[in-house]
Amino acid sequence: MNGIRSIAIAASAFALVASSADAAVCVKKSGVVVVRDACKKKESPMDLAQLVGAQGPAGANGATGSPGAPGTRGEQGPKGDPGDFHVLDSTGKIIGLGDVGHTARMAVKVPGVGSGIVFVDDNNDGFLQGGITLFHESTDCTDSPLVQVFRSDLIPFIDSFANTAYFPDLPGSTRTIKSEEFDTDTCSTFITPRGLCCENLTPEDLFVASSLLVPLPNLGTPPFHTDF
Repeated sequence: MNGIRSIAIAASAFALVASSADAAVCVKKSGVVVVRDACKKKESPMDLAQLVGAQGPAGANGATGSPGAPGTRGEQGPKGDPGDFHVLDSTGKIIGLGDVGHTARMAVKVPGVGSGIVFVDDNNDGFLQGGITLFHESTDCTDSPLVQVFRSDLIPFIDSFANTAYFPDLPGSTRTIKSEEFDTDTCSTFITPRGLCCENLTPEDLFVASSLLVPLPNLGTPPFHTDF
């Protein structure tokens, strides 16, 4: 075994030298092996492949390497389609998402204000207005109006009056209410600058939020329609 191993090592060494020097491996009559530029007349060229032998079978696969470091995060993809049931106004602008269960209302989102559910009037001439109640911590409705918040509503319902939508500035808080103003045909007290009837109340705690006023024309131009 040692003799075969020695021959293989020697053959490999001769092959390495011969290939690096671009020389020939020659055998003298005495059996001595030499490396020359070219074999002499009395020397025989050696085929090193005969000494090394045939190539053996491939070895088994090595163990799996450890995972590499995470790559850099890719760029954000394009914005997806807003949905299959969106509402468009008369200009073709998408203004909100329709409600299959209540066909006369839609969910809208106002940048910098928030989201809410608004109603379309019976003739599709705009948004439904009226039936609004605003609350005050002062008597005589003199401070900024508040809107009631129902914490179970994931999207709040938005009341509108006089071409203005009153969005809640969420999340809201519990405050002591002393007066309210509301929409009515007859008022026994006085009308506020907003055109609503004001009444003082026995102080009571109510969960409310400051109101954010949005002109109704900013929400869209009627008539409205769905596209799906």
